[in-house]
Amino acid sequence: MKFWQKTYLCVLIVFLIAFDLGAYGLLKKSYQLNVQLDISRGVSEYASIEKSLSYILRVYTERTGSTNYETVIASFAANYYQEDILLEVYQADQLIFSNAYQFVGNRAELNGDPYQSVYRKMNDELWLFIGGKMEFQDLRLVISRNSDYLQEYYVTLRQYFITLSVVISLILSAALIFLLFQLTAP
Repeated sequence: MKFWQKTYLCVLIVFLIAFDLGAYGLLKKSYQLNVQLDISRGVSEYASIEKSLSYILRVYTERTGSTNYETVIASFAANYYQEDILLEVYQADQLIFSNAYQFVGNRAELNGDPYQSVYRKMNDELWLFIGGKMEFQDLRLVISRNSDYLQEYYVTLRQYFITLSVVISLILSAALIFLLFQLTAP
């Protein structure tokens, strides 16, 4: 193998490994930042819903003396259902209202104090669940919403990364061959 060929392969391999590792690190960091933003948005939504629902239930209880909250929660949840936010309300361990998909298994979000967030795959879609204690009595609230756009974002970023990597590899290969021929020419 000639000197220019050895140089070409070594420089190309080192550059491509460094470039691909750097780009992959940026891709992962970008995805992590988007997940953090999604969770922040979800926590804000949770806090707003929890405060509003606690207030409504407190006023309802004071005015009527009733502890049958299901109809009040159902009418409240209908507004958020239009925004694709699903609600579950528990009293102790008893579900008293839900317009959400029922998930069987460990529910870490039910143990949140003040709240806990969890991502789950359901029907090949990514869902964010946020739950915790409500200010009103011993109720617990869980909200859930589709966060499938995060997966789509990651796939789009990955495809862009692969395309960019191939294009840069081809350009670098051509430029490197040209430079090495120029530098090693007799």
